[in-house]
Amino acid sequence: MSNCLKYKEYILYAAGARLKSEVSNSYLNWVWWILVPALEMIVYYVVFGLFIKIDEPYHPLFLYIGVTMWIFFSKCVTGSVDLVRQNRYIIVNIFIPKSVLLMKDILVNVFKMMLSFVIIAIMMVCYRIPLSLSMLYFVPLILILVIFTFGTCCIILHLGVLYEDMGYIVSILLNIAMFFSGIFYSIERLLPNIYGYILGNFNPVAFLVICMRKAMIYNGDVPVTGVVIWFVLSIVLSCCGVCLIKNNENNYVKLR
Repeated sequence: MSNCLKYKEYILYAAGARLKSEVSNSYLNWVWWILVPALEMIVYYVVFGLFIKIDEPYHPLFLYIGVTMWIFFSKCVTGSVDLVRQNRYIIVNIFIPKSVLLMKDILVNVFKMMLSFVIIAIMMVCYRIPLSLSMLYFVPLILILVIFTFGTCCIILHLGVLYEDMGYIVSILLNIAMFFSGIFYSIERLLPNIYGYILGNFNPVAFLVICMRKAMIYNGDVPVTGVVIWFVLSIVLSCCGVCLIKNNENNYVKLR
């Protein structure tokens, strides 16, 4: 947190520059940030809704929420693997905590995710989903997702410096994790026994996706105990990740 406050101007400036550079030579500019998850949602809807016949109320919304949250998580984790190597010119010339570089990338992806949630809000209006108090869970659920993602990325960043093949391993693990996170199906409905309970509560991404759908679409009861537990665990994970990076700051320069 202290690094975030100390380097907040750099984080905001670097994040803004990154966003501008991504769309500087693109005809559609920032529209791509909305179009990518929207197109993935359409593909999953065609495959799982029309072909495999998985029936969910408000299925496009159901998918869009899951895809949006997963894209945020997976992009942050994937980007953290080579973060030190990609910013080598900065690390060699000036000292800057590696966690700050990570915060900059996460802020970029948070911005993109919020754009997608604006579209989700518009879709909710089109579907005439009534407002409810459960929608207030949106803020803590997003906060937990960001904190948990940051902690995970800290550890992946460290391992990415030590092991050259970490990028391949992370890519494989993310592909496997996506299928166990209920991104395009309901874990509770497809696996209604103990396996569904385990996947839905002990997989943090799956838990947050399920809770977000309950809060935003179905006006369901969000398990407060689970939300508190994952909030605490996410903070612990982030603290451990920051300490891991801080204790190895000098070694990163030597290795890369």
